[in-house]
Amino acid sequence: MSADEEVLIGRAKELSLLDSLYHSDKFEMLLVHGRRRVVVGGVSA
Repeated sequence: MSADEEVLIGRAKELSLLDSLYHSDKFEMLLVHGRRRVVVGGVSA
């Protein structure tokens, strides 16, 4: 498992979108909205 997969578990579609925007030759802007959850040792913080 790569570092990208560890950070975005179960988010292959979203990671693919971010990767395509990052490698685009034109200006791209992505707005991210939502809640952030950090899981450490199986306990949500």
